[in-house]
Amino acid sequence: MSNDSVYEKAKAYYYNGRIRINRLRLVMLISKAELIAQVSQFQQAIYPCHALSL
Repeated sequence: MSNDSVYEKAKAYYYNGRIRINRLRLVMLISKAELIAQVSQFQQAIYPCHALSL
């Protein structure tokens, strides 16, 4: 019985860690996408004619 609870705790800890890592990855992806969007807006502001030609 005690072995099972230790296993359950370890499993819960493992899954929580995985979720936390995935969430961190997601946040990093979102911030990366925002950065790319800002850069592209910045480039369009500098080169409006170039942006239209694309």
